[in-house]
Amino acid sequence: MDLPAYSRKLWLKAALAALAIVPLSAWLTLQLVQRRATEELRSATAARLDLYAVNFQAAMDKHGELPVALSHDKEVGHLLADPGNISLSRHLGAKFKQLATATGALNLSLMDASGVVVASSDYDQPGTFLGQPAGPHHLYTAPLTEGIKRYFAVDAASRSPAYFIAYPVGAGKGILEVKVSTEELERTWQFSPEILLVTDRQRVVYLANVPQWHFWSIDPLPEEIHQELVEQQPYGDSRRPSVPILGRSGDLWTIRDAEAKPRSYLAQSKPLGDSHWTLWMLSDLTSQHYRTENVAMLAALAGASLVVLFTLLIQRRSATRIRLQREQRWNAELERQVRSRTAELEQAAKLAALGQMAAGVAHEINQPLSAIRAFADNGRRFIELGQSPQADANLVEIIDQADRLRIIADQLKAFVRRPSESLAKVDLIDVLGRSLRLFSETIRHGQIAVHGVTNPEPLGVYAEQVRLQQILVNLISNALDAVRDSPTPAIAFDVATRNGSTELAIRDAGPGIAESELEKVFEPFYSLKPAGKGLGLGLPISRSIAVDFGGSLCARNHPEGGAVFILTLKTAD
Repeated sequence: MDLPAYSRKLWLKAALAALAIVPLSAWLTLQLVQRRATEELRSATAARLDLYAVNFQAAMDKHGELPVALSHDKEVGHLLADPGNISLSRHLGAKFKQLATATGALNLSLMDASGVVVASSDYDQPGTFLGQPAGPHHLYTAPLTEGIKRYFAVDAASRSPAYFIAYPVGAGKGILEVKVSTEELERTWQFSPEILLVTDRQRVVYLANVPQWHFWSIDPLPEEIHQELVEQQPYGDSRRPSVPILGRSGDLWTIRDAEAKPRSYLAQSKPLGDSHWTLWMLSDLTSQHYRTENVAMLAALAGASLVVLFTLLIQRRSATRIRLQREQRWNAELERQVRSRTAELEQAAKLAALGQMAAGVAHEINQPLSAIRAFADNGRRFIELGQSPQADANLVEIIDQADRLRIIADQLKAFVRRPSESLAKVDLIDVLGRSLRLFSETIRHGQIAVHGVTNPEPLGVYAEQVRLQQILVNLISNALDAVRDSPTPAIAFDVATRNGSTELAIRDAGPGIAESELEKVFEPFYSLKPAGKGLGLGLPISRSIAVDFGGSLCARNHPEGGAVFILTLKTAD
C-alpha cells in the first residue's frame, strides 16, 4: 500500500536514525556487558587461583623435610670427608634408592663442593651422574652459601623439567639434592578448563598444561638477560621463544592459539610463597564473548525496535505499548538466562576445586576416622557389659574426634607452611591426654601401668598442636614397644618448668638403651626395632619438629632402669 508523503518522510527519518543508533547501541552494550561479565569471572576465578596455589605449594613442599633429615646422617659426612670410598658410596646410594622409592622422588644425590656426585640413588642405572658434575655450575653452588634452595631446571638425563631441593651439608663441604618429577602435577592440570603456568623471576615458563610452552618466555627477554641465559643454560639450550601474546590490556590478553587464530584470555597471577615463582591462570573468554556478542546483537535489535516503535507511536499508540511490553519480557528472560549460566559456571568451578582437594582431605581424616571406629567398638563392648560411664566416655571421645574432623579443613593450609610461622600457645597436658587416649586399647590389653600427670592444671607451651601430637604419639608408641616383653610393663610421665622452659620426661620400664646408642637413635634410618618394623625416621623427624618449635629432644637411661626421652619446649605465659 502506498504511504502518504508525510509517512514516507517519517519512515525515511526512522531508517536513518536506526542506521546511527543500532551500531552505537550494539557497541555500547557490548562494552558494558563484557566489562560486567569479566568482573564476575575475575571474582569467580580468584578463589580457584588461590586453591591452585595452595595445592602447588603443598606438592612442592612435601619433599622439603627429606634433605634436612638426611643431613643428620653421619655417613653423609664420612663420605664427604672420603669421597673416593666406593663401598660407602654404594651403601649410601642403596639407602638413597630405598628412600626415593618410598617417597616418590626421582633421585636423591650427594655432591661435593665442586658439584661432583659422590652418592646417588641411581648409582646402578645407565646414565647415572655418579662421579661426574651434576649440571650447570650456578645451580649447585648457590646452596653452599644461601642455605636450602628450591628451583626448577631441565633434567640432564630426560631433558624434561624437574623440581630440585638442595640443602648444604658438612659445613659447606657438600650438597644433598632431591629431584622430583613435575609430570604428575601437570597431568592433573590437563583437566583444568584454564591454562596454568609457573614462571621464574625471568618470567620464563617452567611448568604448563600447554606442553609446547615449556621454557618459553612471557615477555621478550632483553639482550643482556638472553646472553646470561646462553651462558648459564638453565633451560637446556639458548633459544627462548616467547608465548604468542598478540596484545595486552591490563589482565586481558590476546594469544594466538594452535590454529594461529587470536583468542582472548583473562590472565591472573599469584606469587608462590617467598620464592621467585609466579603461578598464572589464563581463563578463556571465547565462550563469554559469544554470549556477550549475542546480548549486544539483541540490544541492537532492541534499539532498532525502539526506533520502529517510536515511529509507530505517531500512528498507532496502542500498538507501540504492546510492542514495548513484549520487548521488556524478552530483556527480562535474557537477564534470567545470563544469571542462570553464571551460576552454573560458579558451581562448576567449586566442584573442580573440590575434586583437586579430595585426595589431600581423605588422607588427613584417616586418623580421626580410625580413632572414631576404635572408640565406637569400645563403647559397644562397655554397653554390653552394662558399664555406662565407660561407654559415655567413649562417646565423648567420638565427639572430640568428630570436632577434629571439622577443623582439619582449616588446618590443611597450615601444613604447607613451616611450623615456625604458626606457633601459638598450646596446652601440653591436653595434647598429651589426647595422644594417650589413642593407645587406650594397647595399654588395656597389655596391662601396662601409666604413672604421672594425673589431671594437673593446663600448661601452655609454644608449639603447633598437630605436629606436637605427632611427637608425643611417636614417643608414647616407642615407650609401649619397649615394655612389650617386660614382666611389669609401665610407663611414666613427669613435667617440670624452669627458666622459661617446660620439660616433659617419658620413661619406660624396658631394657633401656646402650650408652653408645643414646645419640645414634636420632640419626636417620637407625632403629633398635626388628627389621621391617620401621625405617628409623620417627625420632629424627620428632627432634627436627622440636627444634622448629625452638626446643629440643634428647634421650638418657634412668638410674633404676629403662629409657627416658625428654622433650623441652618454651613455656607460654
